[in-house]
Amino acid sequence: MNYNSDKIDTLVSFTENDLRVDRPYQNDNFTRTNLGYQREGNENKIATPFNRNDDLQTTLFKTGILNDPEVLPTFTKYKDVSYECPNRKSIFSKRLNKVISTVSNTYELVKHDVILDAIQPNLNFLDVEHIISMQNTARVFIVCAIKNNDLEVSNGDAIRRRMIFVNSMDGSYSFKVIQSDVRLWCFNQMGSIQSGKNKMVFKHQSGVNNQLENLGKYLSFQRDDFSNSIEEFKAMRNTKCSNSMLKDLFLHSFQDKLTGQITDKETKLKRNKEFKDINKE
Repeated sequence: MNYNSDKIDTLVSFTENDLRVDRPYQNDNFTRTNLGYQREGNENKIATPFNRNDDLQTTLFKTGILNDPEVLPTFTKYKDVSYECPNRKSIFSKRLNKVISTVSNTYELVKHDVILDAIQPNLNFLDVEHIISMQNTARVFIVCAIKNNDLEVSNGDAIRRRMIFVNSMDGSYSFKVIQSDVRLWCFNQMGSIQSGKNKMVFKHQSGVNNQLENLGKYLSFQRDDFSNSIEEFKAMRNTKCSNSMLKDLFLHSFQDKLTGQITDKETKLKRNKEFKDINKE
């Protein structure tokens, strides 16, 4: 996925630090609200519809994420006559009063409300950090941290586990629940976070909404599993690395870049790739 094609409509944060969003990811009417700290200077005078005392449902409603979608037929017009498109259907937002996407007939709509239903009963241990609405509310990222579970891998090096909820109504993303220990500071990181293996993926196909009914159980399980992962981090930290181990790790990490041959600039002859060739690619 080319993330430059994703445009963020609204970002609401509840952390002390803003989530960085580079300009290529900002919609023309991009708005940012940080409820995690009191702004200083003229920024306090900027009107915002959000209030730090709002509950989660109210906040999601104000962002437009709870966009009341409905599946409708898709039509095209030729010489003032309308024809239904047989293999497409439209996702229409009754709140926005507009079509937010067209999808294939086999596409199964998963409303963003499913994320609310998963988080709401688990707010005793989930702390919402960032709410990101994109592409006219067709796509959403909601980042949650697990409360009171920061554990140190080493002195002063705390790890905070996060659960990131992803959904789309335009076929761009499957519904995902991602477990991540990445120190999140920039939206650009979402690409690598989504490509990680520690996640649940639900494709928008028949039966997906029935599968998502058990999402709450998964959240509780991940909370219990957190301490085990921290112990694995600590064990890795206490492992002494020899030169041979580092070389093996390097070879494993870059094995694809060391495959094949290259033309030597000095001899003009073909030879096997070496370490010094990696930075030339």
